[in-house]
Amino acid sequence: MSRFFVVEIPEYNFEQFTEIAVTRLRKENVDKSLAVTIAHKVWNELGSNDIRDVVKVG
Repeated sequence: MSRFFVVEIPEYNFEQFTEIAVTRLRKENVDKSLAVTIAHKVWNELGSNDIRDVVKVG
């Protein structure tokens, strides 16, 4: 453990999550309004703050 250190990264808030999710989905040619809807559904209905879940749905 002497060569490792811990980096704590705060979790996304909803606005940050949505912004990142939309940016990521737009790179996959997903329409912006659909990307926003997917981000909202993943955050609210799946209870997930993992961007990978957004990509899986998108």
